[in-house]
Amino acid sequence: RDRSPSRGLGDVYKTQAHAGVFYESHNLLFTRNTTYESGATLVSRSENPELSYNYLTRIAGSGMQSYGNHNGFLHHNTHENSHDNHGNGFTFGYLGNDGLTIEHNYVRNANIGMTAQASKNLTYRYNVLIANEEIGTTFAGWNGTHDGVTPDNLLFENNTFVSLSENGNTVIGTNYTNVVMRNNIIAWPNWGGAICT
Repeated sequence: RDRSPSRGLGDVYKTQAHAGVFYESHNLLFTRNTTYESGATLVSRSENPELSYNYLTRIAGSGMQSYGNHNGFLHHNTHENSHDNHGNGFTFGYLGNDGLTIEHNYVRNANIGMTAQASKNLTYRYNVLIANEEIGTTFAGWNGTHDGVTPDNLLFENNTFVSLSENGNTVIGTNYTNVVMRNNIIAWPNWGGAICT
């Protein structure tokens, strides 16, 4: 059952606790929306969600969040200037996702570009993640399990990770298995930073 109020009609969301919450939706299409000075867009426990061509700026918390979804396609989204203490660009691949393709997304000036935890079969391609000077983590794959799911089978290919912080990093937790990082650009212009495992 699809309870989505948006079917890609160019909706603009402003000053709401959440721009949209979609729970147990099937074949959800959330596309070409503009969200600013608002809360996150949350998609949870859904089959085949597609979040695409959305523009977000000054979002409190993570710009868009994917929890417990299956076979999702999250692409061509932009999030600039997150302004919250937990201001991640995108939380794609969090708590029980299985089978997400995450590509051609752009994040600029976020505390953490993108986060993941306790999810499997995730493919990250052609994303550009630029973390700010404060925290400066480009990607954070946190340790942990959720409903018995441990992080497994992640592919990072042709992404660009840039941290503006002197202590910037890209984090992959110690309980991740079958992780491939191939053909990525990883840069810290201030010459700090490291890939942490």
